[in-house]
Amino acid sequence: MKFLRQDNGISLVEVVASIVLVTIILISFFSLLLQTKKTNVQSETIHEAVYLAQTEMERIYIFSTSPNSLSKLTNTPLAIDAVTYQLKKPMVHVNTCSKKLPDDPTAYEKVYSYTRDSDRNDTQKQYTINLTISTLCHYTNTANVAIEILEKPSNIIKANIENIYIWR
Repeated sequence: MKFLRQDNGISLVEVVASIVLVTIILISFFSLLLQTKKTNVQSETIHEAVYLAQTEMERIYIFSTSPNSLSKLTNTPLAIDAVTYQLKKPMVHVNTCSKKLPDDPTAYEKVYSYTRDSDRNDTQKQYTINLTISTLCHYTNTANVAIEILEKPSNIIKANIENIYIWR
C-alpha cells in the first residue's frame, strides 16, 4: 500500500529505455515487412513468367498439330496465330545423328532459334521470349521445344520450359 501512495513519477532513464526497446521492436518488425514485400514481388514475377511460358508452349503445341507445320520452320520469321517470332540466329545443322546411338533422344538434326518481346499488357514487367525448336535425329517428325523467359532489361532468366512434340 505504501508503494501505491507514493507520488513519485518515472525517471527520465526509464522513459529513454522504454523508447529504445520499442524502437528496436518496431525496426525488426518493419524489416520483416519489407522482406515479405520483396519476396512477394519476386514470387509474382516468377509466376507471371511461368504463366507466359506455359501460354507460349500451348501456342507451339497447337502449331505442331497443324498440317506441315514442321516444314514452316525456316530461316525466316515464324508467324503463329498472329504472333511473329523473329529469327534469333540462322538454322543450325547439328548433324550429330550418325555419332549418337539410335535410341539417344538428345541427337539433334536441326536447331531453329526465334525470339520475340512479350505483348501482354496486363503485366507490369516486360519479358523477352526465346524459342528453340530442335528436330530429333532418330524420331521422325519429332522436335524438342524449349521456351526461355527473360526479364527486361536485366536479361535474367525467370522461367524455362522444355517439351518434346510429335509434329503432324
